[in-house]
Amino acid sequence: MKKKITLFVALLISCIVHSHATELSSADTISVTIAEAENNFLKRNLLLLASNYDIDAAKARVIQAKLWPNPSVEFQQGIYDPNTDKVFDMSGTGQTSVQINQLINIAGTRNKNVSLQKINSELAEAQLYDLLRTLKFELRSTAFELYYKQMTISMYETQITSLKETVALYEAQYKKGNIPSREVIRLQAFLISLENEKYAMNRTIHEDLQYLYVLTGDTIRPYYKIVIPDHYADSFKNEMYALDSLYQVALDNRSDIKIKELEVLQTKQMHTLEKSNAYPGVYVGGIWDRQSNYIRNYTGIVVGFDLPVFNRNQGNIKIAASNYEKSKLNLQYAEQNVISEVLTAYRQVGDYNTLYRNKDNNLIAEFDAMIIGFVNNYQKRNITLIEFIDFYETYKNYISSVYELRGNRLQAIEYLNFTTGIDIYEFK
Repeated sequence: MKKKITLFVALLISCIVHSHATELSSADTISVTIAEAENNFLKRNLLLLASNYDIDAAKARVIQAKLWPNPSVEFQQGIYDPNTDKVFDMSGTGQTSVQINQLINIAGTRNKNVSLQKINSELAEAQLYDLLRTLKFELRSTAFELYYKQMTISMYETQITSLKETVALYEAQYKKGNIPSREVIRLQAFLISLENEKYAMNRTIHEDLQYLYVLTGDTIRPYYKIVIPDHYADSFKNEMYALDSLYQVALDNRSDIKIKELEVLQTKQMHTLEKSNAYPGVYVGGIWDRQSNYIRNYTGIVVGFDLPVFNRNQGNIKIAASNYEKSKLNLQYAEQNVISEVLTAYRQVGDYNTLYRNKDNNLIAEFDAMIIGFVNNYQKRNITLIEFIDFYETYKNYISSVYELRGNRLQAIEYLNFTTGIDIYEFK
């Protein structure tokens, strides 16, 4: 199911990217919080809205299963009577008969089918919740990634602006003959390299934006400036959660586990229904015949059923039994997979949290101050070009790595929420 969802979303994204390939202006920018994005997602996501109709259809099948079969009426009228030479004689001397039949399902077939359709209705709801869980995870993860990419782009823009000033200053000095051309060319090459990196990241940002447009059902498609408060999720500590308790939380709350449990009930009920279908239905009715029976105006009772001599539904019963056993194994596999996913998520978030707490990953302000000093010193020619570019690379790599770490940490926390089936940690 997830593969179908991903394929559907990817097709929509490709269409949107093709029709909206132009660069968005600053006038198109709006600030969006995670909560606002989720609210729009719940209201406008087309996959969620479409899945609601699956639930309506499943509930309608319950109604349909409760209905009795319609009675059948058979009417016979003589065409020509050679004794009276009359055509379609419907008088007292003509032949007319009427028969009414009602099918009665025995062995509780009707009630068993109603129970099956109720399970199918619950299954449709569970599938909707699983879709919601999956898309919500993708929405949050994309928004977290987008936020830190936008922070990185902001760093690039600041440094490119500063470097352009330095290049302009050195070009002026070159024209005066104060510095060699190779130094200006090296600075210009470094500037072009930074701009290329910026544009490459911008492309991935717009891909994330297109995905968010699809998830939130946004047909206007402005530029989303993701807003996340300072110290967001700083209170998270994976030590707050016992691994064994997380296993149980996941098994109790995961919608995909609920789906597998309902599939076990569904196949079991189908097996029960197929065994009931081995018993033929009984037709009960009445007949009135004016002329053709042993007395005139004959009235009688009709009872009929198929003799289960050859077909006793053996094949369908065996198929249903096999599906039932298969569904139990599928449930066991899903439970094992959930345990594995929770363990992976727990270890992953622990690793990222350990890195995040390292003081070396919280030196952005110090690096910002140092880069200003390096630019000033280089402009005054207190340091060499090689030292200047080397520190620029170090600064850029550090800031990018820190933002990537912070984004990965938030995604890891959200993945732990996703694998347990509930928000064990509420972002704030």
